[in-house]
Amino acid sequence: ADSQTNFVLATSIEKAAKTVYEALVERNIFIRYFPLPALEDKLRITIGTPEQNDKLLAALTEIIG
Repeated sequence: ADSQTNFVLATSIEKAAKTVYEALVERNIFIRYFPLPALEDKLRITIGTPEQNDKLLAALTEIIG
C-alpha cells in the first residue's frame, strides 16, 4: 500500500549528517538529526513552503558543494 508523509529521510553521503545539521541550524534552518547508531547518517527534512524548500536547497548546495 502507498504511504504518505510530509518529510523525507535523507542519507548524508558527502558530509557527516551532524555537520550538515549544525550548518543548517547556524542558518536558522531546522531539520531533525538523530544521534542513534542506526540513524546517525540520516536527516529528517519536513516538506515546507516553496520558499522554505528553496532556502533549504540553497543552503545544502552551499554546505555540501
